[in-house]
Amino acid sequence: MATAILNGTLLDDGGLVCEVRFEWGLTGAYGNITAWRGGFYTSMSWQARLYGLPGGVIVYFRAAARNAMGTTFGAQERFNTIPRAPIVTTDPATQISTGSAVLNGTVVDDMGAVCKTRFEYGGTSALGVETPWDMSGFATGASFLRTIVGLSPGDSFFYRAIGENRYGRGYGAIRSFTTLNADGSRSGFPMELLLLTED
Repeated sequence: MATAILNGTLLDDGGLVCEVRFEWGLTGAYGNITAWRGGFYTSMSWQARLYGLPGGVIVYFRAAARNAMGTTFGAQERFNTIPRAPIVTTDPATQISTGSAVLNGTVVDDMGAVCKTRFEYGGTSALGVETPWDMSGFATGASFLRTIVGLSPGDSFFYRAIGENRYGRGYGAIRSFTTLNADGSRSGFPMELLLLTED
């Protein structure tokens, strides 16, 4: 998520102490406000930091000041947030059998553009095998999955989720799981949910 600092200056207090704030939003109608701050006079400046902005969008804002005589507004300004690759997580594998498993992931933040998704997996943390892209178009909060087959029984496999949109490619952490033995039992120490790296 992107952050930004809004800046304002009180040009004329009208002879009275003022309170100041900002209005802001992703359209010219704003829709969001910062808290009023008191004790401001002519030529004093202030700031407000915005958190959790999506990447690659236009943010509109304006300053506001009020005192006992009323409220006035500054000119509308705008800026573009920096486009960033989507954020995805690798979720625990499910439906693990002797020769297959379902890999799961979630798009935590699409950064303003829907994603295509895929998984990488392999017998080591170097991975090496890629599933085909799922082009369905995944937005923030969407889950995605892929069934992989042809795995050997009783072996450990490593995998991670990938999301890509026009701003770049995001990777989840590498996790691992162990397929069942031919008799349906686990082989050795269970490897599910082993967190190795975070990109």
